[in-house]
Amino acid sequence: MPRDLPPEFRIWLLRRRGGLLRRQMLLLFAMLCAPTLVVSLGFTWHGYWPILGFAGLELVVLAAMLLYWLLHADDYDRIEITLDGIVIEQRRARQQRRLCLNTWNARLIPPQRDADPILLSDRSHTIALGTLVNSAERRQVEQEIARFLPSGDGQ
Repeated sequence: MPRDLPPEFRIWLLRRRGGLLRRQMLLLFAMLCAPTLVVSLGFTWHGYWPILGFAGLELVVLAAMLLYWLLHADDYDRIEITLDGIVIEQRRARQQRRLCLNTWNARLIPPQRDADPILLSDRSHTIALGTLVNSAERRQVEQEIARFLPSGDGQ
């Protein structure tokens, strides 16, 4: 938190930890495809042609998994608490959602288990936060959010 901001203003950005770029993901896919295709073509050359079909199926499943990972690589939760309200932006698979909660009616519902998300709600909305980070970071954010809410919930 920058020191020049008043204590009534805070922003959290919760992101998934991922270190591979798109170019690196394509290189990984190529490095996994090459040996699979070489081995399956060797078996095909010797008359075991079904191996090539299974290798192709394996590569299609691998490509689907890597594409799913790429779609969700930029997911985040952004929480901004001001005196005017709580603004929550969530991005999931390139779809962005923005929700404004009333600061004075908001309450924090702590997770029951370590794997559960933090629930932040007011009279009209309930939103799950912290699904992208581990439980230790989630607990820390929960405690910090609880300090900034006027009602003091979660303490």
